[in-house]
Amino acid sequence: MRDAEEMTKIKADALDRDVVGSFQAMSQIKAIYSGVQGKMHQFVILLSPAQYDDAVMNRLLAFEYDLGKRFHEHTLSFLYIPLLGRRKEDVVNHAFRLLFER
Repeated sequence: MRDAEEMTKIKADALDRDVVGSFQAMSQIKAIYSGVQGKMHQFVILLSPAQYDDAVMNRLLAFEYDLGKRFHEHTLSFLYIPLLGRRKEDVVNHAFRLLFER
């Protein structure tokens, strides 16, 4: 039988896979990072658009809402950052794990 910590890790891995599966189809996504702080599972989504785009944000928020419903037992946090020529290393905490990159 699996202990609680192992089950939490399995659920977190499933969450990471679902986040990548949801967001990766959008060409505006350049990278997805994941980090856990306490009970909060955080995602940093790096974007390519140089200016705000309502349609892109609406899709991102729809994915976020769906993930929140499916993984309601987790506290989720999403941060959307346009790269604007910056290096990923300058934007994302080094403790975060790279899940997807194009």
